[in-house]
Parts: sequence; structure tokens; C-alpha cells
Amino acid sequence: MHLFRRHAAPSCALLAALLLGACGAGAGADDRGTDDGGADHAGTDAAVGALLAAEGGVLSPGSGAGEPGFPRRVEMPDGRWVELPRAPRRIVPAAAGSVDLVCALVPPERVAALPEQALIYSGLRDPASPYLQRPRFDHYMAEPLLMVQPDLVVAYSLQSLDTTRVLVDGGISVVTLSDPASYGDLRDQVVLLGRLLGVETRAGELLQELDDRVARLAAGAVARRELRVLSYANYGGGGWAAAAETTADEIIRMAGLRNAMSEVGETGHVRIGFEELLVLDPDLLLVGRTGEGELGATGRFLRSEPVLQQLSAVRSGGIIELDSWLFATVSHEMVSAAEQLAARVDAHLEGRR
Repeated sequence: MHLFRRHAAPSCALLAALLLGACGAGAGADDRGTDDGGADHAGTDAAVGALLAAEGGVLSPGSGAGEPGFPRRVEMPDGRWVELPRAPRRIVPAAAGSVDLVCALVPPERVAALPEQALIYSGLRDPASPYLQRPRFDHYMAEPLLMVQPDLVVAYSLQSLDTTRVLVDGGISVVTLSDPASYGDLRDQVVLLGRLLGVETRAGELLQELDDRVARLAAGAVARRELRVLSYANYGGGGWAAAAETTADEIIRMAGLRNAMSEVGETGHVRIGFEELLVLDPDLLLVGRTGEGELGATGRFLRSEPVLQQLSAVRSGGIIELDSWLFATVSHEMVSAAEQLAARVDAHLEGRR
């Protein structure tokens, strides 16, 4: 019998929405083309129309003739096939995770639009990033997406199925990703997007860079191996903890730490009350924060709730805060999150000597 109460488990994306209510480094246009070959809000009709006019007006779908490797059919993890007449040139990543992945693989001119709210939780941290000059849309709804004339939309499984159906019925290819439960899942997504976007070489380069960083994390993990961590969020409506088969669990393990919630046999995101927290009594608590130098809502809650002052992590100063975009990431930025987590745990250990 499980100690913890099972509820409908939110994804990292939902926890990110909770974080937003409580309150990347994007690369430039370098070599991310194809292997063959706005400070102000830009989501209004006028701005989108102006950009389309500047880029040649209404787009022709093209036949793909003369473009090596296209047309092509790409098999999805669920067995469906996506048919692409040419390498997508007007890509819409519809959530923070796909923003990170798409912008790591293609130059900004191939991105048709970005989601306004999801940018808070993407790796596009530099306001001067050329990706942030692309048009924006507020919600995953068919009308604003159809306006920017995408030839590929990269969405997530929790996003509106109705919107996805309207887009598909309109002849737009839609790829639906799931939150990666492991680094292996993330690698598979990079390979898949490399194939879909026609940037297999760039995808391979990104994977090599990520693999090297993961290996360096493992090599430096000796001092952290016995520490038990709980990834925890509480924004006033009760606590949630991340167990096995979540991105947070993989971030903890990549940093060379033990996930206290996974070790009691739980999976997914699990409701957790004060009693359960005190029973687990992890060495460290991993929480999100709103910005550099600012305390997040969960960190403030843990430090102020009298009952929780008994926790080892609270007494020892072992509340480890990650920037909210890293705490909620479901993209390859999970490696950045693990690096930041490892560095902050090391600093905590050094401070206790």
C-alpha cells in the first residue's frame, strides 16, 4: 500500500502554469539551416500580416522537387506517418519544450511564430535573441496559428486535441511530443525532429554536445551520490512531488543524486502532504524560483511553515532553488537543469564543511 495519495498527475507543463500563477540561451542564426542545402508583442493581425508580406505574402506549399531528401515520410512513435513535401520553412513550436528544441536545430527565419506564455519557460533568455523577434501567439488555438501559415506545428500531448484536429484538417502537419521521462526519451525526440526538419547533421551535433555534458556530470558526481532529493512544488493549493518517470526525476539522477520519491515506488507527479514530507525527510528539497536572487513561492512556504522546520533540508539550508524555466523544463535544457542542480548542491556541501 502506497504512503502517498494518488491523484491525476500534472505534467511539468501544468506545474509550470502553477508556477506562473504563483508569482535560453537561444542561439543565433548560425549553421542551423538544412542538411541539404519584436520587442513589442507581435501577435496581432497587423504585425503578422506585415511580416508575411515582407517574406513574400501567401506561401506556396512547394513540391519538394530538387530538394535532396524530400519529399519524405517520417514515422512517429505512435505508428502514425507524417508526410513532408519539403523541409519545413514555417515551423511553429507550440510549447516551451518544443521552442527549445526547434530553436536549437533551425535558424530563426524558419520559425513562423512562438507561443507568448511558453517563452517564460523556454531557454530563450536573451531579450535580443533573433528568435524573440518572430511573431507570437497567446494560446494554442487554430485561428492565430492558421494566420501565420505554418507548414509544421510541434505540439505536446496535453495541448488541445480540438486545435490539433482543426490544423490537420486544414492540411498542416502536426507533430505531438510527450514530456520525456528519461534522457533516452529526449535523445529520441532530437533524432525525430532532426529527421522532420531535415537537419540530421545539426541534431547529431546537438546530441554529441549533450552526451559530453552528461558524461561530465557523471564524472563529478561522487560527493553527491548518497544524497536524497525531493522535487517539490507548493503554491498554496497543496504539495506535489516528482517521482519516477518524470523529467524532474531524470534531472535529479543526471546530477548524481537520489530521488526520495522514486525510492518509495511512486511514479509520475504525486500529491504529498506535511505528514508524508516529514516521513520522507529528504536531505535536500528541489524547488523552483521566479528569478535570479529571488525566492520562489515554494521556497518561501518551506521556510515559513512552522511544522516543516523539522525537515532536515530546512534545518540545514538544503532548499535548492532552480530558475523556474529549468525547474519546469521538458526539453534538452534538462541537462542545463542538472548542471545547475549539481553546482548548487556542491556549493551547499562546501558551505557545510
